[in-house]
Amino acid sequence: MAEIITPDAEFCESGEVTIQIKFGEDFDPQFDAWISISHAGGTNTSSFVENYDPSSNDNNYTYSRTLLLDNLTYSYGELIIRIDKAIDGNGTEYTGQDVGGSTTVTLFKTPSSPFTAGDDIATCGLSATLNATPGTESNSYNWEALAGTSLSDANITNPLFTADEDGTYELTFTQTNGACRVSDQVSVALWGQPSATLSTGSEICGTGDAEIDFELQGYGPWEVHYSYGTETGQFTTSDNNPTQIHTLTGETSFQLLSVTDVNDCSTSYTNEPGTMATVVDLLPTANAGNDREVCGKEVTLSAAEPPIGTGTWSGGGSFGNNNDKNSLFEPDPFTGEVSKTLTWTVENKDCAVSDHLVVTFFEQLADGDISAGEDTLLYQQASYILDATPPPFGVGTWTVIAGSGLISQLNDPKAELTQLDFGQTLLRWTVTNGLCEPVWQEVGITVQGLQNPTGFSPNGDGKNDLFIIPGAEFIENNQLIVFNQQGSVVYKTANYQNNWKGTKQNGEVLPEGYYYYVFSGKGVEIKDYLIIKRSIR
Repeated sequence: MAEIITPDAEFCESGEVTIQIKFGEDFDPQFDAWISISHAGGTNTSSFVENYDPSSNDNNYTYSRTLLLDNLTYSYGELIIRIDKAIDGNGTEYTGQDVGGSTTVTLFKTPSSPFTAGDDIATCGLSATLNATPGTESNSYNWEALAGTSLSDANITNPLFTADEDGTYELTFTQTNGACRVSDQVSVALWGQPSATLSTGSEICGTGDAEIDFELQGYGPWEVHYSYGTETGQFTTSDNNPTQIHTLTGETSFQLLSVTDVNDCSTSYTNEPGTMATVVDLLPTANAGNDREVCGKEVTLSAAEPPIGTGTWSGGGSFGNNNDKNSLFEPDPFTGEVSKTLTWTVENKDCAVSDHLVVTFFEQLADGDISAGEDTLLYQQASYILDATPPPFGVGTWTVIAGSGLISQLNDPKAELTQLDFGQTLLRWTVTNGLCEPVWQEVGITVQGLQNPTGFSPNGDGKNDLFIIPGAEFIENNQLIVFNQQGSVVYKTANYQNNWKGTKQNGEVLPEGYYYYVFSGKGVEIKDYLIIKRSIR
């Protein structure tokens, strides 16, 4: 007989719904109808239409009426609207199956406290964790994404928010409860991270000032920490491209440690590209080698190969190739011995270092350059003055090779030889000049006792005309006394030099015959007979 044909509806807190009831055309008007509204708080029944005459309204037997539904009258949730009963023009009442249809209107509550998008955020970096609090009315909420940003999950209260670049972002958090929708905004300031790089184009020569260039990005002023060698440094600046100057010794590596900006945002570094730089020490090393002694007039040098740079020899003399570490070197002409200080200089760009080498050259002696003197025969002598030729250079040394004798000064070519015994003493005069092969000569000194001559023939024939006692002239304080057979002294002389011709003291010729003589001196005394015979057949 009557049917509700109104579609279902949803409202937030309240809303107006137009209820339409279509009456059957086979029934006689006029119509009356009552509706019931069922909700969580109960069921409300009221008259909906009275004396409805479809023909006069020309609306296809359908009656419409707008109702206001709100949370003051009804409970939140579903409101089910049905026809409770209808009466036609004949007074017949219809209920139950004769009236049908229903409309469901859902009344939603607006999400309320503690709903909030959270406190505003200001943080370092390009990410922040949001912290919204939803109302208890639903679990349906979301964050609105912005261009150039992303959310780890837009449908949770605390997603990770990430931006492509630093800045301040206004984010909207929305909670939905059916037809109800509520939003809140939070301001997120992402300061980003400060960044820094360092570099240097400086080079030093052993020691010097080096410039270290920094490039800073972010919000200044910045505080920068870095290390170099075993030291650390720090500075504060508002300049994006500051330079630090350090006085360094030797090659030194610089490394960024951290940079902190005005927002107290800090970035630490550990050997990342662009955070390390090295000030190169151009100072080369020079090693000319050890001091040397050589025999000869040339030497092959042996400097160490420099790790960097180019080496050059310099010094008094001539070099085969002064850029060759193993160059041949000849000193300027010299005699005997000369020392040359040679310099090996290594240059690397504008940086140079030198090392020095002393080479001592010794000239080789020839055998003909020395003489030990003549072999000598001594009579009744215990000492002798040696007679070597002083060497043109080098050092001479006497050595007793065989026999007796003590040398007073071993390096004196005119040394005294003492404590001689009878027989031959063989000596060697060796001359050494540095590392060169020594040269030497030997000389013999023979000591004999005095002979006892017993006659001579002083007849002027040039043969045996003198009374010769070999070695007499070497006897100190000597004396010769000649006696006739009667024991009278016929000739006497001191410091006899083997020059008596058989005469008396006054020069008168002695007659032929037998005589006696005594020759005495230091350490010696000879007593013997003597025959003077002038006629020799």
